[in-house]
Amino acid sequence: MLQSAEIDEFRGGLPTMTVDGRLIVDQVPGVRGFFVAGGCCVGGLSISPAVGEVLADWIVDGEPRLDLASLGLTRFGPDVASDERLREACLWRYAHHYSAAHSSRP
Repeated sequence: MLQSAEIDEFRGGLPTMTVDGRLIVDQVPGVRGFFVAGGCCVGGLSISPAVGEVLADWIVDGEPRLDLASLGLTRFGPDVASDERLREACLWRYAHHYSAAHSSRP
C-alpha cells in the first residue's frame, strides 16, 4: 500500500554545517544555563541521543562528563568573525564534507 502512496508534501532543509565539520555542544559563555547543541553536520538524527544525554548530564551535574572542548563555541576564533567569511567557510565545508579533502582546507 505504501509503495503506491502519493507524497502529499515533502519537507527537507539544508543541513547545518560548521567550519570544521564538527558539531557544537557547549554552554554559551557568560550566559549561565544556556546551552547549545547544533551544527550537526548532517549527523543530527544519528547523534542526537548521545548529544542529548551528554547535555542532560552537564545540566544536572554542572559539568560535562566528557571533554567537550573540541566541540566548544570558542574554538572558531577570529578568522570567521565576519558573516561573509563564516558563510564562505561553511559553504566550503558543505561542498567538501565527504571528499578526500574533508579534514583540511586549502
